[in-house]
Amino acid sequence: MPCRGCYGPPLNVVDQGAALLSAVASVVDADTEEEAARIVSEIVDPVGTFYRFSMAHSLLRRSKVNGDGKGEEL
Repeated sequence: MPCRGCYGPPLNVVDQGAALLSAVASVVDADTEEEAARIVSEIVDPVGTFYRFSMAHSLLRRSKVNGDGKGEEL
């Protein structure tokens, strides 16, 4: 992604996408698990949104699924 002038990553944040996900989760006001799932489902592409500029530095690990259905870390 091209730079949009965000002045770089925030200090003391290891994974910006996880920090954003945590922030959103902290404001979800739901009484039941189903209601929370409905609210969260309204975020169309959470990984694409929260990691738009920082996926390369994410703590998420990539993996691929082999023909036998077992995954392996890349």
